[in-house]
Amino acid sequence: MQVYIMTEGPIDPRDVQAQGTEARQNGAQPAGADAHFEGSQDSSVSSEPIGFPVSNLKFWAMSICTVGFYEVYWGYKNFKALKVPSGKGLSAFIFAIFLPVSLFGLLKAFETQAAAAGNPISVHKLPLAWAFFLLHVVSRVMDRMLPAELSMLALIPALINLCMLAYVQRKMIAVNAAVRPNAKIDSRFSAWDITGLILGSIIILLALLGLILGALGLINLRESS
Repeated sequence: MQVYIMTEGPIDPRDVQAQGTEARQNGAQPAGADAHFEGSQDSSVSSEPIGFPVSNLKFWAMSICTVGFYEVYWGYKNFKALKVPSGKGLSAFIFAIFLPVSLFGLLKAFETQAAAAGNPISVHKLPLAWAFFLLHVVSRVMDRMLPAELSMLALIPALINLCMLAYVQRKMIAVNAAVRPNAKIDSRFSAWDITGLILGSIIILLALLGLILGALGLINLRESS
């Protein structure tokens, strides 16, 4: 089959093949190769998430129903992902245990990596970290100082702290959606997650039942064992 371009006559396929061979020898790439390479490069860059992004539903459900244990796990995964201080398991776990005093380092690393990825943001790390620490102290003091009937009031500063962590979590989801669209968001509930939800819910229900019975005078919450 002969191909004609304008009026210059037929093109010999052997000439086209020879030109392609010569171009490859000179280091040229076939048409469309650059676009294919750039596309594959983009898909590989956007696979690693910044931090440990979790869906809002899972974050709230696990944080409330596990009575604070998920906050430690969330901190551990973020310290490890953000490599604070080194990203190794033991150091990340220690920092997560002491999250009220180590949150500033987590927020600083998150801002730094977001800026390096091309999406500079601010999570107001200094006031947020101070507020988180002070509210944690207030919650502990209230839990020890208040009478048993009012001990649930100590949950108020703890819930405010949880709201601040949820704010950081939403920022993390937004950053990953902008610069790492292929990054995985932890939204599935594993068997361990479901087990934690059930056990935590039982503990919360028993605590509420104890407060109700105490308010009705059926049990004495101040009685020491």
